[in-house]
Amino acid sequence: MAASRKFAKGKTPQDLDRLYGQEAKTKEYPPSKWRHLSGKEQTDALFDKEIIARMGEDFYEQVFDPAI
Repeated sequence: MAASRKFAKGKTPQDLDRLYGQEAKTKEYPPSKWRHLSGKEQTDALFDKEIIARMGEDFYEQVFDPAI
């Protein structure tokens, strides 16, 4: 026997999207504590620079970057 939503009295995927979309707009999130770490502001550019340095520039350019 397979589960079916045809006769279910629950919420549809559209109802859930609408519900969670409204909830996300009204919910207040606490400020992130990770904006600064060890005195450095954590930015996308810094993240990219550190990741490329850890992987190695050749590996990043030839393997990782094309894969994503």
